[in-house]
Amino acid sequence: MSDIFISYASEDRERIRPLAHALEARGWSVFWDPNIPTGKSWREVLDDALTDARCVVVAWSNHSIVSRWVHEEAEEARERSILIPVFIEKVRPPLGFRGVQAADLSEWDDTKHSDVFEKLVADIDAHLGLFPGETSKADQASRVAVEDGGAKEADPADTDRPAEPLALPDKPSIAVLPFDNMSADPEQEFFADGITEDLLTKLTSILGLFVIARYSSFHYKGKTVDVRQVSKELGVRYVLEGSVQKAGNRVRVTVQLIEAATGSQLWAEHYDRDLTDVFAVQDDITANVVQALQVTLLEGEQARVWHRSTKNLEAWSCLTRAKTHFEDHLTMEESRIGIELLERAVDLDPDYASAWAWLGWLLSQEVRFLWTDDPDAVLARAARCGNKALALDDGLAEAHMLLAFVHVLSRDFDKAIAQAERGVALGPSNADVVAVLALNLIWAGQPEEALTAIEKAMRLSPMYSPWFTVVRAHALRLLGQFEEAMKTYKGAIADAPGYIPPYIGLTLCYAEMGREHDAQEQGRKLLKLNPRFSTARYLSTPGYKDDSLTERSARALRQAGLPD
Repeated sequence: MSDIFISYASEDRERIRPLAHALEARGWSVFWDPNIPTGKSWREVLDDALTDARCVVVAWSNHSIVSRWVHEEAEEARERSILIPVFIEKVRPPLGFRGVQAADLSEWDDTKHSDVFEKLVADIDAHLGLFPGETSKADQASRVAVEDGGAKEADPADTDRPAEPLALPDKPSIAVLPFDNMSADPEQEFFADGITEDLLTKLTSILGLFVIARYSSFHYKGKTVDVRQVSKELGVRYVLEGSVQKAGNRVRVTVQLIEAATGSQLWAEHYDRDLTDVFAVQDDITANVVQALQVTLLEGEQARVWHRSTKNLEAWSCLTRAKTHFEDHLTMEESRIGIELLERAVDLDPDYASAWAWLGWLLSQEVRFLWTDDPDAVLARAARCGNKALALDDGLAEAHMLLAFVHVLSRDFDKAIAQAERGVALGPSNADVVAVLALNLIWAGQPEEALTAIEKAMRLSPMYSPWFTVVRAHALRLLGQFEEAMKTYKGAIADAPGYIPPYIGLTLCYAEMGREHDAQEQGRKLLKLNPRFSTARYLSTPGYKDDSLTERSARALRQAGLPD
């Protein structure tokens, strides 16, 4: 049995040779240049090898797209969910394979490092690790955490990701995969991402749908995708995928809705429009998805779903670009870039509700993380942004999320939770809004409710951000479940070694468990990462509603030797 079967046209043999050798150098067995034993035909040997292969790399070229044999091999690989296509020339794949993302090796040089080739290797590695009883090389590699300025292996058990296939929700569930950028200009990547994000925003506001969050669906960006595997990993029944090609003042969008378990296409469409019609295209795609999934919109939903927050393409572009700077845990540098872009967006379109909401969100984070010397003024500005967004669109979940955070920073916990709950009601599949509700519940001293909320957010985004992990760990710590909390904090550190909050949480856990030596050691690591850290700064924004919880944290941090 070979790990990898390479399907290609015979005319491309010399182009395949370095690819085969490069994959063999990674330790895999590769079937690509068969020796024909006596008594067997060439086709028999290939058929046997194809049957035994664990994955099939199909090399699309001008020759292979017209090859009957390559078509048949690709079709069998797809039916067995072991297809990994690549381009060795810039061609359009045959019908039936255009929705499957492929690595572009058309300009690959095997003598140089290539990010595209490394992604292909990672995809193959992950794919081979999916077979029962097998472990991928990626899984064997330990996650790395930053400790004492060096590297230390992290226990895989400390990570906090679902291992088993997720159960399907009791309503239509969908993942919107990042649309492919088919434009010649790689700078147009943000344009394809923006269309994907807008579709996600519309779908997450529909009560009758369960929609996977952007953070998880974008995990598949640039990867070869098998929708059946996506279904298992994200726990969804349907997958929406497509491509975008922008040229001058024209845009071409191709989209298809797939029932993941069977791979059957429920609906597909091709749009070739003026660039100014891109927002109408998004509305049309949303409407067709809703119709195909037989979801009935409730009263009030329709206006909210089809509300267009801007018609200004440049303003829309600024918001789309800004979001790339705060999709994971935020840094001060990324926040400042995002603020500048969003200020430009609202200058271009003062009625752009989403841009006002996200501008206010970044301003609130400046206060949360003490990145400003005038927190009162910045928080007041964030509140004005939120109120402006709501005045323009009171159905915008992100605006309620922002105001919830403003209220909690102002220590008005009841209003904070009410606003967050309103945001969840308007965006029931919006994982970020649900996670902010969980965070507010923690500060309000309601860890059990917080744990329920953050686990809902994690189900909406199974490949969740490290800050989701930290929120869950905080709730566990407040509930006194220290061992589970520590495991969860360590998982966040393994995912994002430079992210400060899990180091703080781990320090608190050790101190509250009476492990003073470990707490002090963890405190030293925390100060090495953030020399400005102090107990007072940590407790100042926003602090707990219950003073006893604030004092509990203060005692633990002092026991760890951290400065007041």
